[in-house]
Amino acid sequence: MESLCSNYKIQTFINKCLRRILHLKWFDRVPNTDLWERANQEPIHVQIRRRKWRWIGHTLRKEPSNVTRQVFDWNLQGKRKQGRPKQTWKWSILGKLRTTSLTWEAFKKHPNDRK
Repeated sequence: MESLCSNYKIQTFINKCLRRILHLKWFDRVPNTDLWERANQEPIHVQIRRRKWRWIGHTLRKEPSNVTRQVFDWNLQGKRKQGRPKQTWKWSILGKLRTTSLTWEAFKKHPNDRK
């Protein structure tokens, strides 16, 4: 669901802040990977992915009557605009689950299985 453009802009800002904190100048030519290692940081897309899955697990552990849990099974009724539907959290999760052997129903049944 996150866009590559916004991730790039956020990562650029974070890198700029880290370079300032670590007192690195542009002529030091420190690659981003070395910068993240020195600052003990992960790239923003890794952090977003980890936090997204953590939030999904947190939401699925709530009671089925909870509104935030019901959002995953909620279907819009009525007409929609012309064109491709917008990407939803559920569809982005389903896209990621396709790379594993889990189905959506199996994923929903076992939110307490933490790694």
